Amino acid sequence: MFLTAIENIERDCQIGAQRVCTFDQLLTGSAVINGRHNQHLKFDPNKTDPNYTYAFAASGMAWEAHANAKKPGLLSFCFMSRSVGTTVTTYSATGTAGWVDKEVMGRGIEGDSFDVQ
Repeated sequence: MFLTAIENIERDCQIGAQRVCTFDQLLTGSAVINGRHNQHLKFDPNKTDPNYTYAFAASGMAWEAHANAKKPGLLSFCFMSRSVGTTVTTYSATGTAGWVDKEVMGRGIEGDSFDVQ
């Protein structure tokens, strides 16, 4: 759900600021978009999730977020957005997930929100 929160925040950055926000801006809400600060993550996922490590890369309008499993038996996930409004989600059972891994289809769960204004 951290990745879903990142996806929601980044969509706002892409649409409102015509760029993606940095990981620091995702954590602090320091980006100003349309006269207001962007939403931000409630928690730093690297400090609060003992089962995963998180990585985030952003450039121009593209961003990529990874949740890599620390323990065998857990899936690793990758959210990738190369254009506004389109996020591809993949997973891997054997390591870091990326473009070549199995795509999650029909994703539509929000769950408890990990982002806050």
